[in-house]
Amino acid sequence: MLGRGTTPIATAQVPAMPKSPVTINVVDVAGDLALTQDAFDLHAKRHPNVVAKFNFTKAGLLIALRFANPTQRVSRVKVHPRAA
Repeated sequence: MLGRGTTPIATAQVPAMPKSPVTINVVDVAGDLALTQDAFDLHAKRHPNVVAKFNFTKAGLLIALRFANPTQRVSRVKVHPRAA
């Protein structure tokens, strides 16, 4: 796929939908859960074929990083600068 001129743009395949609803674990390290939990719950209610439930954990950043394995620490855990 090309962008402006001939600059290549990276593309990726969209992963397949799960065969059954999944449980999603959310770790709140910034204290925003009070503001966002209703949105998560509404999403689960509107999409029961995709989301079985959300599990919420409130933890400080250092505790949350302790739960992540080394691969997740490098590639999957996103730390908001305000939380660090």
